[in-house]
Amino acid sequence: MAGYAFWSRSNRTFRERMAPKGWAFSNAQSILRTIHPSGSFTITAVSGSGMVGEEAANFSGDVRTKNPKGPAVAKLVERNYVQLPLFPVARPDVRDEVEVNELPTWFLLYKSSKEGLSFELSLPVEMHGKHVDTWRERIILDDNPFLGAEFDIKRLDEIPAMSPVEVPVEFKGAL
Repeated sequence: MAGYAFWSRSNRTFRERMAPKGWAFSNAQSILRTIHPSGSFTITAVSGSGMVGEEAANFSGDVRTKNPKGPAVAKLVERNYVQLPLFPVARPDVRDEVEVNELPTWFLLYKSSKEGLSFELSLPVEMHGKHVDTWRERIILDDNPFLGAEFDIKRLDEIPAMSPVEVPVEFKGAL
């Protein structure tokens, strides 16, 4: 449950932080995406495995999604393969509103470990099996305040040590 809670909270928090800056959001095809104000790309938080956040990782195979992905993500990744990079040059002849499923979607990959969380922003372009594992671009997010054992998301499932709660129940009689 901790992984699901962290995933949904990550996407919600990202949306809430970006909304004042003009970002929008979409849940189309059950993919939680935050849409850049220019309407030129989206970002979704996704759990990763392997060398997430490590500069030395190769663009293919060393970093992948932690959990298997379905056909909606497969189509999205396929579209990314032919899309422009993160900061495309504006073209006045292109219509302003584009269907969200046609936009390049970047993954804000996060990985939890005993050392804390590591992050990168990556553009997925290929899947092998049900995991995304090939990236056109990887931007390592080094400025990371989430280091230390207290940021291991597995700890979300821990039951805090508390004294038992006592609720006094008093019989008032029957009708």
